[in-house]
Amino acid sequence: MAQGSGTSLKELTSKSIVSFADTYTRNGIKGLTDAITDNLDAWRNTDINIALAGKAGAGKSTFINAIRGLDGDSPGAAPTGTIETTTEITPYKHPLNPKLVLIDLPGVGTNLFPKETYKQEIDFQMFDFLIIVSEKRFSENDIWLAKEIEKIKKKFYFVRTKFGSDLKNEERKRNRNLTSEEKILVKQTIRDDIEVNLKTVNCKKNLFIIDSFERGQFDFPGLEEMLKNDTVKREAMILTLQAVTEQAINEKKTVLEGRIWKIATRAAFAPRVNDADIAILKNEKEFYLTQFSLDEESLRHDAQVSNIEDDQLAELFKNKNTEEDKKREQSYVDEFEKIFPFLPIRNHIKTYRLGKQFLQDTLNSVVERAIEVNRTLASGIAEKCTD
Repeated sequence: MAQGSGTSLKELTSKSIVSFADTYTRNGIKGLTDAITDNLDAWRNTDINIALAGKAGAGKSTFINAIRGLDGDSPGAAPTGTIETTTEITPYKHPLNPKLVLIDLPGVGTNLFPKETYKQEIDFQMFDFLIIVSEKRFSENDIWLAKEIEKIKKKFYFVRTKFGSDLKNEERKRNRNLTSEEKILVKQTIRDDIEVNLKTVNCKKNLFIIDSFERGQFDFPGLEEMLKNDTVKREAMILTLQAVTEQAINEKKTVLEGRIWKIATRAAFAPRVNDADIAILKNEKEFYLTQFSLDEESLRHDAQVSNIEDDQLAELFKNKNTEEDKKREQSYVDEFEKIFPFLPIRNHIKTYRLGKQFLQDTLNSVVERAIEVNRTLASGIAEKCTD
C-alpha cells in the first residue's frame, strides 16, 4: 500500500483537510488534531429541544420513550399512565446525546395551566419544534396551541398515536386478521377524519399516524425523517436517533462517511508508537456499532421487544463480528505495523490512506450487518403482531 515518492504532505492536505489547512499552518499538528476532534464532536454539542403537548393518556410518555429507544420500565424512562402525570415542564435527555431533549409540556386548559396564561408560562421560542399528540381526535386546545405556534413561525406536527390498538379493534370486529390493503384503508379513514378535525390548521404535510411500540411501521419513519429534514441540525439528529429502517441506516452511513477523512487524519498524525493510530480507528469502529445498535446491550434489548428467540439472538451476536471481519481487521493491523514510525511525512500519508480504507471497509460491513439484523427484528415484530 505504499505510495509513489511523488506524493507529499501538501497533496494530502489539498485533497483531504482543506478546511483545516490554516489551522495546521498556524498551530501545527496538535492544533490540527484538536480542531478535527472539536469538529467531529460538534453534533454532541448541538442543542435540540423538542416539545410535546397533549392531554393525559394521549401517549406522550410512550412516544418520548420510543424516540429515546427506551422501554417504559427502563431507567430514566418517562412515566406512563392515563392520569395527568405532567404538572410542570419536564425534560428527558436522549441517552446517546444529552443535548437532544424531549420536553413534556403540561396540558393546555388544566386548572394549573389555563389557556389564557399558557403562553406566559411556557416560552415557545426555546423549542426547535413542537409535537402535539392525541390518541383520537385533536381537541380545541390542541388546535389553539398549533395556531399559536404557527404565529411565531415554529415548526409543529400532529401525531395520532396508538394505531396498533385501532387495528386490533378492527380485527376483533371482523374476527380475523386484516390484510395489508385493509390496514392501509383503516389508516386512511383515520387520516381523513383527522383532516376534517383539523380543517382550520394546515396539517396535510405534518400529520402522522403512529404506534410508539412499532417505530419501523406506519408513519413513524416518516415522522422521524421530517424531524431530521426540518432542522439545520440534521447531522445531530441523524447521529442521535436510532436507525430502524433501511433508509435511516443509509442516512447514517452517509453522515458517518463524512467523518472518515477526519478520523483518518487524526490517526495519521497520532504517534505510531503504542498503536495510538490504530486505537483511534478501532474507537471509530465501536462508534459505528453503537450507531447501528449492534453493541451487545442494544442487541439484547431489541431482540427482547421484537420477539426474537435465544437461538436467533445467539446468531445475531455471532454475525456481529464474523471471522471474515476479524481477518480483514487483522490484515489492516498488520499493514499498520509495517509503517516505520520515524519517517513523519511518509508515515502520515500511508497511515491516512490506510486508515481511510479501513474505515470505509468497516463501515460497509457494519451497515450490511445492520440491515440484516433489522430485517430479522422486523420479522420478529411481524410474527408477534399476528399471534
